[in-house]
Amino acid sequence: MTGPVSLLDGEVFDDLVAERQIAGLRWPDGPRCPDCGSGEVAVRSGVPPLRWRCRGCRSDFTVTSGTAMHGSRIGAGRWVAAALRWEGRRSGLARMLGVSSATAGRVLDALEATRQPLGEDRLRALLVQDPDPSHARRSRLPGYLAAEDDPTVDLTPAERACLAVLRDRPRGVRAEEVADAARISKRHAHRCLGRLAEDEYAQKETASIPWGYKSLDVDLWFLTLTEECVTALAHLPRWPTSEHGECPVRVPPEFWWVFWSGSEAGELKLPEHADYVAGVLLDGPDRAARQWALKALPVSALSKCRQMRGYDTGRLAACIDAAIETRSGRA
Repeated sequence: MTGPVSLLDGEVFDDLVAERQIAGLRWPDGPRCPDCGSGEVAVRSGVPPLRWRCRGCRSDFTVTSGTAMHGSRIGAGRWVAAALRWEGRRSGLARMLGVSSATAGRVLDALEATRQPLGEDRLRALLVQDPDPSHARRSRLPGYLAAEDDPTVDLTPAERACLAVLRDRPRGVRAEEVADAARISKRHAHRCLGRLAEDEYAQKETASIPWGYKSLDVDLWFLTLTEECVTALAHLPRWPTSEHGECPVRVPPEFWWVFWSGSEAGELKLPEHADYVAGVLLDGPDRAARQWALKALPVSALSKCRQMRGYDTGRLAACIDAAIETRSGRA
């Protein structure tokens, strides 16, 4: 996403002009290599993104190398526009820059991390180079991803959300369901899953799943349990669930057989029939269905089921109590 950026008041920020402004703030005496500090550099590109090569260490760099803007997929014009002009909510910033809400959120996180008011001081604060070049990117990510050995720092928030969905559905899940659970578009979910496959975090397989009384051949996504994937899973936060507004609208088709009637299970609506669904799945023979119920059904349904005979003692009662405690925010 490069090119001129039109602000709400009509002013335009051009990537080339912005990069020259950044270079002037960062290197008032001329470009210097971020790696070795040498001022002996050669111009590699005079168009956005401006690029130089150090004659000493032979490394290539840009005006944003080693800064909080390093590795960003949006142009310098949008960064300058945000730093100099924006002070408000993420949704407004997304509209102003013409980017997604997730991208605007990452930009806003970086701006807030400077603790500077809008203006040139905030832009200058974005350019402070960290001794660890990878820290610039980590600094604008949530705190739970800042560990030195965290491989998920190179994943976007949407990719981490998709990975969390795959973690919670070990039997496999369709891309459409990943999109719904991660709250992103289907097209974006396919892109994220493709990147996860390239990084060997996920794989797609054609499988036959129960669909009511029949079987259906579908493409399912699974985790690829490599050593790096397992390490990444340990750094992922628990994907948030809520009793209000996030309940799925129906029971996943692969669990319909537990109700012994495909047509009836397909007609069940959530959260209206959540109490009945909880009673069937929690005490049913399918462990994956039980785990889905504990994570997806409303807490009120789990609590009501917990008071019923058969659910008030033993291991099942302990599982229900743990799910209620965790999802109620007391864990």
